[in-house]
Amino acid sequence: MVRYISAFIVLLPAVVASITSPIKLLPRDVAQVKADLADLSTKIDTMDAALTAYPTTGNLIQALAIHNDAVAVASSLTKATSDVTSTGPVSDSDSADILNILQGKVPTIQRTLVTIVDKKSGFTSLPIGGIPALIKQDLIWLDGNTTALSNALIKNAPASLLPNATALKNTVESAFDTAIAAYS
Repeated sequence: MVRYISAFIVLLPAVVASITSPIKLLPRDVAQVKADLADLSTKIDTMDAALTAYPTTGNLIQALAIHNDAVAVASSLTKATSDVTSTGPVSDSDSADILNILQGKVPTIQRTLVTIVDKKSGFTSLPIGGIPALIKQDLIWLDGNTTALSNALIKNAPASLLPNATALKNTVESAFDTAIAAYS
């Protein structure tokens, strides 16, 4: 019995130290960030297609599917932001690659936000109220998540790409501002 108590006393500090020490997360790498952006791109395309197909006369099932698409995009934005933050600063060429990926999505993002404004009458015509408020909430949420990703990318971008990264952020924020204003 004394032997067990002695072993317990010897091992207790090690157990406490391992439990109370912070868990170290493995750093992410550029390949993971690019994979996150590819996933994000797919989800943006899905949302864009759903909005394009949404009738101006409204359809509740499609409206809720668009909301689900927005949730999926927000989730991808959150994951990408986490991985960008974990990756930290990257090389000029990797930063340029990431910036090019994002610049390639800007037309789709802008089209999606214009379409959501153009289809507002379809959302307001639904017999169940609250869908336009849900769309506005989604837009605000997506805008916040997009800003967080943009800020993380800008923080880790080399000085030579800061003007381009900032301009990209401002372009997308402007498109979100217009869409949010239409639902306000």
